[in-house]
Amino acid sequence: MSVYYSLDNFPTHLRGGVFTIGNFDGVHRGHRALLDTIRAIKHERLAGVLSFSPHFIELLQPEKKLFRLSSDAYKTQLLLKYGADFVVIQKLSKEFLALSATNFVSKVLEAQLGISELVIGDDFRFGKNAEGNLEHLKKGAFKLHIIKTHNESDERCSSSAIRKYLSAGNIIAAQKMLGRYFSIRGPVRAGQGIAKGLGFATANIIPESGCALARGVYATVTRINNKNYLSATNVGVRPSVSAQPVLTIETHCLDQKLDCVGLELEIFFLKYVREEIKFSSLEALKIQVQKDIAHIRELITEDFLEKFSSLDRAS
Repeated sequence: MSVYYSLDNFPTHLRGGVFTIGNFDGVHRGHRALLDTIRAIKHERLAGVLSFSPHFIELLQPEKKLFRLSSDAYKTQLLLKYGADFVVIQKLSKEFLALSATNFVSKVLEAQLGISELVIGDDFRFGKNAEGNLEHLKKGAFKLHIIKTHNESDERCSSSAIRKYLSAGNIIAAQKMLGRYFSIRGPVRAGQGIAKGLGFATANIIPESGCALARGVYATVTRINNKNYLSATNVGVRPSVSAQPVLTIETHCLDQKLDCVGLELEIFFLKYVREEIKFSSLEALKIQVQKDIAHIRELITEDFLEKFSSLDRAS
């Protein structure tokens, strides 16, 4: 088993490994620097990650509706892909967050995980009221490796910065920090059939409640059953056709007629095309979508899908 839900389920035979710790939402370039290090120094040992769920903001300030960059399942998949041999997902509670820095080191890192070497970023904080710092960790019975904060264009690489860029429609800046294309996964739900009637059938998914991706049209790649399709995707509340303000992601795979209801798909966001617009008629909507599709064909070259698949495998 590569994933352990709760420290209480952590098997004793995995003690003594090399670890890194954090929430790892999005598993961006800064996180991957930590993963690269545990993979490089593990030698004959195993490399583990201690992560948490829910995010502490979701626990302490649920009214904020955190824009999560990755689900727990996707985060775990990425952590294993980029260097971890196993992942421990500890359920966060107010009691767990109340652990003092000293108790976190002695009870969690030493007693439960038996860490031999720990890799953390130079801004890592932990324990009650985030009182724990590097000095607390230096007292632990393990070797400590401190990794300098990763910057992109002179800005600290962080999940919060990526959320900011995605909310502003700055897909390119978010990509640079992530080190890959941002994507959203979800099951396809049956729609009203309006888009199909206009000549461009869509597959619709409902994102998590905190999704703050900029509303509008994007050039995307949609993956269905492990096959990639160039697509046009709208993120919004569909003001031209619906009176209900439900955030929906609608993707139209170009030159395809696919029945995707019930299937899981993943949408990779390449470029932001335009903001969401309320049209006066369905005909006006149809004309604009046709323009959007033509524009996306101009933005994305014919051989892009092949390049995308190669990049995705190597990322």
